[in-house]
Amino acid sequence: MIKIDVIKNGRLDSRYRYLFESLPKDKYDIKYINCKYSYPFELLTPLRRDVDIIWTGRPWDEYLLECSKPFVITVRGEFWQERPHLVGIANRLCQRASRIILLSNYGYNEFLNFMPNLKDKCIIIPNGIYVKDTEPINKITSVDGEDIQFGNDILITFVSNFSFKTKVQAAKELIRMFIKNLLLPQVKFVIAGNVSGKFFTADIPTDLRQKIIYVGRYDNILALLKRTDVFVYHTYQDMQPASVLEAGAMGVPVIATDNCGMSQWIKNGVTGFVCKNLDEMAKKIRLLIDKKSLRIKMGKENKKFMKKNFSWQKCANKYDKMFTELVEKK
Repeated sequence: MIKIDVIKNGRLDSRYRYLFESLPKDKYDIKYINCKYSYPFELLTPLRRDVDIIWTGRPWDEYLLECSKPFVITVRGEFWQERPHLVGIANRLCQRASRIILLSNYGYNEFLNFMPNLKDKCIIIPNGIYVKDTEPINKITSVDGEDIQFGNDILITFVSNFSFKTKVQAAKELIRMFIKNLLLPQVKFVIAGNVSGKFFTADIPTDLRQKIIYVGRYDNILALLKRTDVFVYHTYQDMQPASVLEAGAMGVPVIATDNCGMSQWIKNGVTGFVCKNLDEMAKKIRLLIDKKSLRIKMGKENKKFMKKNFSWQKCANKYDKMFTELVEKK
């Protein structure tokens, strides 16, 4: 049995649980290791002395610098922009790591801009996606506490992580684009995130808050996506946006700006559109608003595309190959 210790910060991101549970059970002995999320970073449960490989998704786990066992880091390429105060730790960890996993072609290139000498250690393995079927919602509550019914409206949705300034900036730009181009009687625009806070209330005029609905933190994202007609995405830093894949897996066409390698997740003209700028995005959104049949066709193609290319089993097969190679080299 290959023994893998998986470091988690109190709760393991459900995405990675799917990964490790998809590895062959007769080949792997997986143990989850608790650690502190905030500084000073330290383990709350010990690593096994006879462990073969350690995995972490946190490139700032500095206690691994003292570890003699091989370890693997899954890291986002944009980490260096997001957490510059931890770059020193991350650089030293990556130097010591046996493998560095990047989630996308874009992330791989961004990472090598910072650490070109580590190219031989890097491997691209996109995360998988898993969604369960769910009933669509028919209303939602805004951060102002107002319940808004959807009825037969066409729903445009944007879901992102607003923990970083560039993500907030991108959302503000989408709001301005919607106000300028898409104030149509039958259309609503929902903005949801994974953090609380009234980030955008000043950006949405009071008289438009029935049309442009900011809900803050929203935990039932899949039900929202199930009701969504068109998913939009605009970003300046993302390696593999989970919401883009989740929307596709729920059968929703995706329209995104051509930043951060979005063409890896969207087949332009087939599962959605990759746009040069927000003006082009507005035109493509209007196209799908007006052409229901195209909307439905692209949504079906997106669901097939996600299922074929981004299953957790496909991801686990690549991890299995990598772990096996590392053990054989010991």
